[in-house]
Amino acid sequence: MSRELLLLGLTALVGGGAAWLVAPLCGVSNSGAREPAWQRERRAWRWLISPLVVVAAGSAMLFGWALQEPEVSDERLTWLAWIAVAVVLALWLRAIARLVHAINARPAIPIAVVGLVSPRVVVDPQLRQTLDADAFAAALAHEAAHARHRDPLRIALAQLAADLQWPWPQPRRMLALWRDLLEQTRDDEAVWEGVRPDDLAAAIVGAARWCVRGAGAGLTDGRGIERRIWRLLDGVPPDRPRRSWAFAILVASGLAAALVIGFAVGDELLARLPGVSR
Repeated sequence: MSRELLLLGLTALVGGGAAWLVAPLCGVSNSGAREPAWQRERRAWRWLISPLVVVAAGSAMLFGWALQEPEVSDERLTWLAWIAVAVVLALWLRAIARLVHAINARPAIPIAVVGLVSPRVVVDPQLRQTLDADAFAAALAHEAAHARHRDPLRIALAQLAADLQWPWPQPRRMLALWRDLLEQTRDDEAVWEGVRPDDLAAAIVGAARWCVRGAGAGLTDGRGIERRIWRLLDGVPPDRPRRSWAFAILVASGLAAALVIGFAVGDELLARLPGVSR
């Protein structure tokens, strides 16, 4: 069988299958409700993108295997395995189509951040007339925090990861939780930058009046808005986040290890996979 065709099938079978099977582990828990919002946001983000990490790790291992495999491989997939591959590829196509639609959709809120690579803040001109100067500056500070962290790209990746695990409900619930925590974290960051909490609360209320059904979770979820307002007005100063590269280093090390393992013992590992024959 062609090495490239087999590599495609194995990537879908190994990476896609493993990502789909970890979905039930993506539970939503309130056990850390007393932790700072940035800690809960960071943990939820890591859970959300875990399917993409799994797919990347499986792909790295298989790429390592392909580096030492001849152009015509002696392994092949059974017809049942190819059915599973077709299902996974259909799921991936659905996820990609939804992602493209979300990226191309126009913002349905009066102030938002757009752009994946170079995010920028876009504002409806009438919002400046609706909010006073301080509230408008607070809204800009909140959206500028989204832009600094490239949150449109993070949101796109989180949606893609959740869609790869359709129809499991746990990833969708985790996505909604993370979006709520993300807004809270950017509220805190705006306050760290000197914005008065009451001005930001006024901006949230003013912008929420413009929203239409189906817009961003931060301004269409009534309970989410209420939580954000109460947090801003409770008088408790937000904690500053601590920068950590541990997760990124762990992921990079894991991908490198998967590549080496695939190159060294890929044939032996593939022989143990169900659906692979010689």
